[in-house]
Amino acid sequence: MRRRLESENPEALQIRMWLFPYLTYATIFVITGIFIAMLVIESLRVQAVLTLLIAGLTVA
Repeated sequence: MRRRLESENPEALQIRMWLFPYLTYATIFVITGIFIAMLVIESLRVQAVLTLLIAGLTVA
């Protein structure tokens, strides 16, 4: 949606996002890495599994 807005009406964007879209991809990668680390670390595994359960119930 942002790409379409940039091409149709770039003046409508009041705040420019730094390093778009690469910063978005980097953020997704880091959050995924943290969640995988939570699954690997035994003391955090319960929290990660419960988060997955809540996310699954929310989507369903």
